[in-house]
Amino acid sequence: MLISKPFEKITNCLNISESMNLTTKEQADLCLELVRNFNKLLKLLLTKNEKNTFKKKVNIIKKLPQLQKLKEKIDTPNKKIGWQFWLGIKSNLLLKYSKNNNLILSSIYQDLSKLLPKPMNQIKPANFYSIEYFETTSIPEVDMFFLKLNEEIKTNQLKHIIIESNYFLNIGLKNILNHIEHLMIHLSGSLIIDVSKSEHFNDVLSLIEFMAEIKSCDTFGLSIPVNHKKSIKHIHTLFSKLTNIQSKRLILRLKKGGFKTSQTLETKKDPSYKQAIKLNTQYKWSIFTIMNYARKNHCTCIIHSNNLYDISWGLIMRAQMNLEKKIRFETNISKFPNIAKLVYMVNQASIHTESLLLEQPHKKRIHIILNKLIHQGKIYEANQHLTENKQTIFRKSHQQFFNYLNHNYLEKYLNAFDD
Repeated sequence: MLISKPFEKITNCLNISESMNLTTKEQADLCLELVRNFNKLLKLLLTKNEKNTFKKKVNIIKKLPQLQKLKEKIDTPNKKIGWQFWLGIKSNLLLKYSKNNNLILSSIYQDLSKLLPKPMNQIKPANFYSIEYFETTSIPEVDMFFLKLNEEIKTNQLKHIIIESNYFLNIGLKNILNHIEHLMIHLSGSLIIDVSKSEHFNDVLSLIEFMAEIKSCDTFGLSIPVNHKKSIKHIHTLFSKLTNIQSKRLILRLKKGGFKTSQTLETKKDPSYKQAIKLNTQYKWSIFTIMNYARKNHCTCIIHSNNLYDISWGLIMRAQMNLEKKIRFETNISKFPNIAKLVYMVNQASIHTESLLLEQPHKKRIHIILNKLIHQGKIYEANQHLTENKQTIFRKSHQQFFNYLNHNYLEKYLNAFDD
């Protein structure tokens, strides 16, 4: 079989990383060999329908200016807009001629929903579900969010969910503690809080301490962007406040990048070669440092990634540190079914995450979908502007990462906040 050859090479690479102590150069070479064979395997794994769906989505995110114009049109109904190739004929005609805004939004949502997860009857309680909702700014909106979330959990027997702090923390911590406690009592699996704004960090850490005291939920978690400059400091502080038993129940979910307002690679129009190296070096150092925290404090760590270079590097470092039972990899199957399928095939400890839109007005739903597509479009556009190939960036960042370790960067980093 065609699939057996790259799969055998991938298995050999992983076996080598588990059984041998590798030099910096050997780790980089092994990682690039993994990436090459992952790419070969990807071409063989996907069905014809999966390939067509993926190509369609890539073609959509390439049209970043059109996506932004459609979002403006949704906000300003009187604004004129050209033909949108990813929408159906009905939606395009309604956009051009109709004045019935509800009818237009309903038709657009039906077209965009084809890019969403499968129907609700296919929900699997064992999966992790990333809840999608709009940003709330008042107590009634927050109350409605938790009401709908609890209904979703009860109806579909969800066990593991991820919720962004944007959905409930803009009104402050005091008003949501009862909601969180009620949620954890009725959730038998895991509740992970995803920090969506830097100003939410302190409140989320206080919330994690509060959740640690509630024993009815098996595990509780914190999801953070590892490229934010204070992420490691906040994790260091969190572990100093949790008991050993509480630390064992903790899940750390790690994402690449900073917050959406930060000037990271994803948000710059013309990222330089040096910026790309800096971002990837910081990512590697942060992941490695958090892996050490996970080993010391016996917590579970989930690395959320859709990038083959990052996944390959993470698999090798996990094996080198003997953390196969503590470190798991997660890919959103709703957004990157190709990568999710690949990771699951080569790594049985992987986690499938799916996006799940709660019931809300069509306009809010459309905004959520368009914001995700625009964000992915910016990442795609940024990568297209890179002047060096990904292999060169990987090798440079890997070497720089080891320079960080040799110069005891963690101690200097933590001391900088104590001064």
